[in-house]
Amino acid sequence: MKFTLSDYPGFLSDYPMSLSNYTMFLSHYPMFRSDYPSPKKVGGKFDCKYDRYIPDPQTFGDGSQRERQKHVFILKNGATLSNCIIGAAPGTQGSADGIICIGDCNINNVWFEDVGEDAITFYGISGDPVYNVKGGGARHAVDKVFQFDGKGTANIEDYYVEDYVRLFRCCGNCKTEYERHVNIRNLTAIDGMPGQFIVGINEGDVAHLHDIKIDTEGVHPCKLFKPKAGGEPKSLGTGINEYCDYEEAEINYIPARSTQKKKQNEATLGAVPETIQITNRDCNFDRYIPDPSKLGNGGQNEHQGYVFEIKDGGSLSNCIIGARPGTKGSAHGVLCDGDCDINNVWFEDVGEDALNFNGDSDDCVYNVNGGGARNGEDKVMQFDGKGTLNVNNYY
Repeated sequence: MKFTLSDYPGFLSDYPMSLSNYTMFLSHYPMFRSDYPSPKKVGGKFDCKYDRYIPDPQTFGDGSQRERQKHVFILKNGATLSNCIIGAAPGTQGSADGIICIGDCNINNVWFEDVGEDAITFYGISGDPVYNVKGGGARHAVDKVFQFDGKGTANIEDYYVEDYVRLFRCCGNCKTEYERHVNIRNLTAIDGMPGQFIVGINEGDVAHLHDIKIDTEGVHPCKLFKPKAGGEPKSLGTGINEYCDYEEAEINYIPARSTQKKKQNEATLGAVPETIQITNRDCNFDRYIPDPSKLGNGGQNEHQGYVFEIKDGGSLSNCIIGARPGTKGSAHGVLCDGDCDINNVWFEDVGEDALNFNGDSDDCVYNVNGGGARNGEDKVMQFDGKGTLNVNNYY
């Protein structure tokens, strides 16, 4: 049995369900900010450190397509927002009006669990603003994810979207129209709406698309409109032209994936009735709550059920494992039956154990990268099997 622990101060996290390496430092345990009362104005740099922000629907709006809802974050000119999870209160239709940039801004690795009116709005109207979005993603958008109402250039790189209608739309009926530029690189778009589009722009705007992966046939990479102030913009068609700039080789239609629809998603965020056996899973920061009547109450009594059982050679990434109120923790956590990789998995309230390594071969290697645990009444990791355990950058 071998055990190594790295003293490296940060951790390297794989970009969830996409193809980027994004380095970040987590200095504290993620919190659940369900009492988030009012829009937060950001003037410099703000790192959420993976805290989850839930806008109060009475203050912000219900997340529907009703206009004039409030923004969760307001980014002033030059602001940077990083490592956030923006959720939605139960019973609402989404996370109000998300984020607005009123000038130059950087949005790094920000995730929307349930898009409301929009996820991100660009609204700089002076100078030549540049809006940079690096990493992150959004899901459950009943309309668009990005809204471009101002002027300038939007750069979006390494982005993931799931269960959406449109990814990006330049305003087509604003009283004042501006010239807008859009650059999108390394996008993974899952479960879109056939007949709709990734980017919708107006005459005079320019969109550059590179390395676009779409799993839904009939979703157009780019659509052109003729804007009309205060009215309905006119469609000018889809495809490559002087405004929609891309090469066919840059658009890749990939096999359709099984995704979590909005109405079905509650199961992932609620009770887990039995052990989930996996080979490879990326939780995309969903919260898993074990059902105490099925898996155990999280105390130190032996033989409770596991939330996840990872098969030999498997991996588990970007998960939050919680516990139901009134229990003593999250049952028996995660079991590795053989070689495994556990990346950026967080335990809010450790039960019997958080992680158990039980491979039966001396050659087994268990890798734990990033993540953390709190409220461990006894131990966090239990090593019952054989092999080598490597723990790096743990909290």
